[in-house]
Amino acid sequence: MPAPIRYTFSLISPFSYLGAETFFRLLDKKRVPVTYRVVSVGDVFLATGGLPPSKRHPSRQAYRLLELQRWKRIRQKVRMNLQPKYFPADDSLAAAIVNAVITEANDPRPMILAFHKIVWEDNGDISDLNTLMKVGAKAGYDMVRLRDSAHSDEMAGLREVHTQEAIDAGIFGVPWYEVRGEDFWGQDSLNQIAQRLED
Repeated sequence: MPAPIRYTFSLISPFSYLGAETFFRLLDKKRVPVTYRVVSVGDVFLATGGLPPSKRHPSRQAYRLLELQRWKRIRQKVRMNLQPKYFPADDSLAAAIVNAVITEANDPRPMILAFHKIVWEDNGDISDLNTLMKVGAKAGYDMVRLRDSAHSDEMAGLREVHTQEAIDAGIFGVPWYEVRGEDFWGQDSLNQIAQRLED
């Protein structure tokens, strides 16, 4: 079996959201295992010299929106609100729930996609527990059990651990993919990743 791809992402990152479905289809096509690492993108930026979008120069903010518009057109199956009402939002509880799914060795992909869509499609608040419970249940998960697990000290602290691991590994943005020892930053690198998997 090939070495797993290490996938580092944030639930509130628009570029993580834009690339998620395409990446998951690639995993299925290539039958490659994956290790998921959900991180705090704000803490990654803070540690590595990056800035949150609201603090960037206006020219950078404008170009970011242009890039999002372009990729929204390219990823034709993706609906996207470019300026969601609840952004940025505290995604720590959502991350703990995703980590609870991963820790149980269940497939986290439906949950990841559903939580991305709260922010970028539904204009919802990913920090709201009731929203997470409804969306997760609709995606087919036992949310009562996952909610309880997510509030444990282990799950609550796991995102912080993964964030520090990412910083220590030289990761400065998301999504980030480590494929056969080679690093790829950004969902726009998925074609290169597919090619790398052919080597």
